[in-house]
Amino acid sequence: MAFDWQQTIQLQSTGSFVFEHPVTDMLRVCNDGEVPAQMLANGNYSCRPNQLQRRSVRLSPSNWGSSILITLVAQILLMEQLQVPVELLQYEGEFSNYYFHDGSYGYPRRSYNWEALAAAAADAECTTYPSFLAMPMNQSGECSHAMLEVWSGQATERLQYIVQEQTVEDGGSLGAIARAGWYTQSAVLDSYPSIATYRGMRDVSLTQIFERPLNFSDFCARQHQYASSSFANGEASQSFASPAEVCAALDDAVLTLPVSERPGARAQYRRYYIGTLPSRVEAAVATYLARFNLTAPVPFYAGDFTAETTDSGEAIGHFTGGPCDLTQYDEQIVHEANLALRVREYTTEQSSEVREAAVFNGKPVLFYWWQPHSLFQRKHYDGPSWAFSRVELAEVTEDCQDQRPSVKTRCEHIVDDSGGGCDYPIEVLYKALSSSLDVHSPLAYQFLRAFSMSSSEME
Repeated sequence: MAFDWQQTIQLQSTGSFVFEHPVTDMLRVCNDGEVPAQMLANGNYSCRPNQLQRRSVRLSPSNWGSSILITLVAQILLMEQLQVPVELLQYEGEFSNYYFHDGSYGYPRRSYNWEALAAAAADAECTTYPSFLAMPMNQSGECSHAMLEVWSGQATERLQYIVQEQTVEDGGSLGAIARAGWYTQSAVLDSYPSIATYRGMRDVSLTQIFERPLNFSDFCARQHQYASSSFANGEASQSFASPAEVCAALDDAVLTLPVSERPGARAQYRRYYIGTLPSRVEAAVATYLARFNLTAPVPFYAGDFTAETTDSGEAIGHFTGGPCDLTQYDEQIVHEANLALRVREYTTEQSSEVREAAVFNGKPVLFYWWQPHSLFQRKHYDGPSWAFSRVELAEVTEDCQDQRPSVKTRCEHIVDDSGGGCDYPIEVLYKALSSSLDVHSPLAYQFLRAFSMSSSEME
């Protein structure tokens, strides 16, 4: 079944679909089911037919920026230089693609997709998992040939899929030296030097400076004053919408947009900082506010914070944690060190929004993150408010690493006194390949085995 290019052309004409030019000196190969068409702005064809009849390969990015970047680079080189068709499996039933997209790259919902690699081991062609170009968009598509950035926190999955079942192969080192850890603004450590080490975080009078962020839904429910410096200083024009009007505008957009576009509008309620809205949602909000001669503030939602508490209502500090299936042991660290912190789980995208809100509002934030990452370059072009420093945790030991909780234990939020609550080690990232890839596409296999990216390139 060929891709419906007429529908794609219509999407492009409305400004909601983008077609990218080649990055290197070669036109990419067409994906399975894709017909070459004059889609590029310069009138050139979007792709060339797969005359070499090379089999399609699927790559699975993880749900953080560097993994998405690495996977896109691999897709570009495979499709242009080696003429291997490539699709990017984001999560169940949804694909992304560098070459045609809606103007943004969403974060996958899962950190790792070992099951998809195991599925490709049994069905290298992924015949029971239709491709993006042939499948209804709500159909399951859990089949993939490679993940290109794997951390040590996947020890249990590595044992299962690589050692025991042998449905996945260790694809070799990615080449980057990495380390996860806890971070806060450098300015916070200048003002509160005791927080530079975990021992200082046992004092609740210190950790209370880290407040809980509010997403847009919480913000609207609480009817707080809009957290924008321009409003706080009384410098905003009266034509800007008030907080209540901003909330009402998004409520109206959810009701008036076509049914297929409402999920994108509803997703804004879960965000912790909204610089700009998706184009269709932005247009609907602008239409609503125009009735009252109002315009939306910029940023649309700058974030807000409130005091963190325990379940019993006692004051405590807030920790912005990562997804439980990442290489993170934050609840175990807090438990073992008896820290005055409450760990809450955020997606990597939400964690980025929390930082944006914290910096915009001048609020301290304590969060899980990792290096290399482009975040640590922002101080060079966005100023010292974007300088972050690592917090010292308990010393890493072999015994501690042997007692690390599994992904299952972390996602069930189980903590104990087993001794796995130390700092994060320096590690070498690796790649994971489906065991069928070497036969399914020897060229892609050889390329991905040799593919590398240094720490500086990732930043």
